[in-house]
Amino acid sequence: APLRANLPKHDLTGGNTFVPDILPDFNGDFPTPFDTAALSGGKQRATAMLQRAAELSINALLSVDSVVADIRITNLTGHKLPTGYPDGRRMWLNIIGKNAQGDTVFQSGAYDADSAILVHDIQLKVYEAIHGLTSTRAASYGMTAGPTLHFALNDTVLFDNRIPPKGFYNVAFQSRYAEPVGVTYADSQYWDITRYVLPATVTEVTANLYYQTISKEYIEFLRDENIGNIYDFNNWGSRLYSSWESHGKSQPVLMNTVTVPVIGVGVDDGENTTPTMFALMQN
Repeated sequence: APLRANLPKHDLTGGNTFVPDILPDFNGDFPTPFDTAALSGGKQRATAMLQRAAELSINALLSVDSVVADIRITNLTGHKLPTGYPDGRRMWLNIIGKNAQGDTVFQSGAYDADSAILVHDIQLKVYEAIHGLTSTRAASYGMTAGPTLHFALNDTVLFDNRIPPKGFYNVAFQSRYAEPVGVTYADSQYWDITRYVLPATVTEVTANLYYQTISKEYIEFLRDENIGNIYDFNNWGSRLYSSWESHGKSQPVLMNTVTVPVIGVGVDDGENTTPTMFALMQN
């Protein structure tokens, strides 16, 4: 048989870039120490996969008294973007608008690495799934219906705006209880477009797409739920929180970034007489 050098590799790489960092902290809890080199390699592959997962584009136009920017994210994976159980996993857009002097005059989706807080401004776009309890299930546990992070107890999906993959059909996803919730994607749609309104002084727009393995809210939930838990014999909740604090607090990964000038700003030199694009804008 001929020698083949292009065989695909079936590598079980996910998007988790955080847990490989903290596993060595728990070496004493397992009979065999973790292979730190293998963990580092796994993190590198996960980062590389995340950076191949989405295509990002911007259409920014100067309107009468503002700049309108449409940000398109195209899902290049074979599953929802992001995927996995929603225990703190999320993806979001960070939009930055700068003026002609290079000053930042607009920002949405700002993340503070020191506090691990994602600022919830009015134009923030986060892609995530939110699970929770129905009234019947909540009553059986003596809990309140609505969103919770108790993944073993939850029995309903309250929201899911994650971007479908290529080949998406609503009926097929509904048959697997995996349909979008709270948003609408057309059949065959594997992208999403978000419109931002920025100040008219913006001359340049940057879009950053971030993915985070575990949110601060989820790690605090795991810590707090195990306070006073007689079954938490090894103090797992507090130890996990301490490890999270000492390893960057699940620093988000920059999946993609694009910067474009705002169309309609400046004086036309008369040389470019061919339209560069066509667009039908919302009235």
